[in-house]
Amino acid sequence: MPLDRRSILKALAFAPGLPILNSKLAQALMLQGAPTSTFILLHGMFFMEFYKDQLYVATPDHKETCDQNGHHFCVRRSGGQLQPMGTKIDLYSSLGHGTKNSFPSEILQFSKSLVDSGPRKTNKYRCKMILPLPKNIFAYRTDTKDKFNPVNGSSIGQAILAATGPRLATITCLEFTPGKEGPYTESYYAEHKGRPNAGDVNAALLAAKDICGNKFNLQLTPLPNVPPPTAPDPIGSFPDGVSQDDEKELGELLTGTMLACDEKPCPAKAHTEAIDVASCPQFGINP
Repeated sequence: MPLDRRSILKALAFAPGLPILNSKLAQALMLQGAPTSTFILLHGMFFMEFYKDQLYVATPDHKETCDQNGHHFCVRRSGGQLQPMGTKIDLYSSLGHGTKNSFPSEILQFSKSLVDSGPRKTNKYRCKMILPLPKNIFAYRTDTKDKFNPVNGSSIGQAILAATGPRLATITCLEFTPGKEGPYTESYYAEHKGRPNAGDVNAALLAAKDICGNKFNLQLTPLPNVPPPTAPDPIGSFPDGVSQDDEKELGELLTGTMLACDEKPCPAKAHTEAIDVASCPQFGINP
């Protein structure tokens, strides 16, 4: 099995007597693998809906006090600082158009016939994004489906269990052909600062009625034995242009720091190296 560029560079970094930055081989490998795509990563609770040649993405406004562990809304360029996330983000004309109009099996998804509305029609949101159809959709930080435990009687929960595969994702990565700005990687966050409990998640799911309408009845039941959260994906699983740093959640980025993207920041909770599939992931709404 051939090694990818990341694996070769990692091996070179540990080779004795070989300064990697001065190595012509390493420089050639880095030039050969320069990013050629634009990537948008979604962390936390976002709802996605395809419509014609567009992808609509929206998140409900679930911002509470620090003690209540509400959502925080931030955006970050790869390797950069967290910034406040805008209310309406229209990238439809600034990114190249792809043809992908379905979600991979790892994305939590259900039919729009079960709800009143979706990201395309909602006028109550914290952030709404308009994107072209992506070139590819990647699912990261996956864990087994048995860690997603909807309450009995939730039609949305049962539809999700029926429509998804054996593993569920907590991060969605959208790949686009770059526009005039060229390739870049940007992460959008609508998530808790630390690992939420079932009450935190269910409060956010209630707020999601602003996106999907009152028929959105998903609530989660706490598992009797709290499972370990999902570990970061291997470095080699990312396409060129996405790094393991881009996959970090807010709790991993804000160890002992202040949330610069909030009007009234508060100390971040304990650092964690993983996230829980039974938390606030992304949802795809199918035709």
